[in-house]
Amino acid sequence: MESDGRISRRTALARLGQAGLLLAASGLTGCSLPFGPGKPGAADTSNVPAGHQLYIYRAHTESVNVVMWSKDAQQIASASDDKTAAVWTALTGQTIHQITAHTDKVWDLAFSPDGTKLATASRDMTVIIWDVATWSPVQTLKGHEKGVGSVAWSPDGTKIATGSVDRTAQIWDPVTGKSLLTYGLHLSWVDSVAWSPDGKHIASCGADYTAHVWDATTAEQLVTYRNHSQEVYTARWSPDGQRVLTASQDGTAQLWDPGTGKTLYTYTGHQGGVYCAIWSHDGRHIASGAEDLTVRVWSPADGSPQGNYTGHQRGGDQAHPAGAVHTVAWTPDDTRLASASSDTTVHVWQR
Repeated sequence: MESDGRISRRTALARLGQAGLLLAASGLTGCSLPFGPGKPGAADTSNVPAGHQLYIYRAHTESVNVVMWSKDAQQIASASDDKTAAVWTALTGQTIHQITAHTDKVWDLAFSPDGTKLATASRDMTVIIWDVATWSPVQTLKGHEKGVGSVAWSPDGTKIATGSVDRTAQIWDPVTGKSLLTYGLHLSWVDSVAWSPDGKHIASCGADYTAHVWDATTAEQLVTYRNHSQEVYTARWSPDGQRVLTASQDGTAQLWDPGTGKTLYTYTGHQGGVYCAIWSHDGRHIASGAEDLTVRVWSPADGSPQGNYTGHQRGGDQAHPAGAVHTVAWTPDDTRLASASSDTTVHVWQR
């Protein structure tokens, strides 16, 4: 682990953190679609071909590492290395709110299931929970001894899981701010935490090249997945809870059985590390982003390609001269993808 406590969540080259994206309406460039007459801020995407780049947001000074759609797909939250987080209107780029409360890089963020809260996790060792209606902080989670690199709400919104450079994952009460449970069996920093759809289990992964499945009530370790040969950046449950998908610096995304740890399929095709791999909400597609600056869409069943999106550029900040796509996110209806990169942009694509 690096002495400064920097976590590698989606890039092995720089042990990168995440902070906020300062987005304004003036930062919307490369918009491929006109706004409909009489409908300010709305664009008709019904006839846009698959794989078409809708627009690019550029009002950002450092590497962008996380992007997430709101429940109604009308807003996007994003984070970067500039120590802020922002929520902006998806189709206009207008900033709704900029978060500047963190004192270091913001490494992750997540909307609550009901869309009323946003949690931001930072290298400053805190998670701040925000009321989306007023943008006032309602709780701050403190207890990790190093930066917090991952945050996830439970499916019912009553708990939050976090992963940290301190090699632990914790479960919290978001109302009281109390830590309820600590999982400490990873041998290095924890890059990602994810709840199973039924809320009973957590999948976590990290720089020890492993992914774990553990009980969300007792912290009992149930399965350790060891088939990756390098750092594992993300772990995501399938919508039916029967499979786990992991992405790794070893250049693969892998699908496996969370009950047995058996590998079910290995997705190959990216050049370089794969920083994220996520399911579509209907479970019919997998999207991944990688060091080769592409976003790829796959069939979960046989790995057949269903899309290959290019447009992100090499370069970025000093820590990431080669560039990488750090994260991708599906809209709730799975018709669009957003991707964020070290080239300081967020791209939105028509699926």
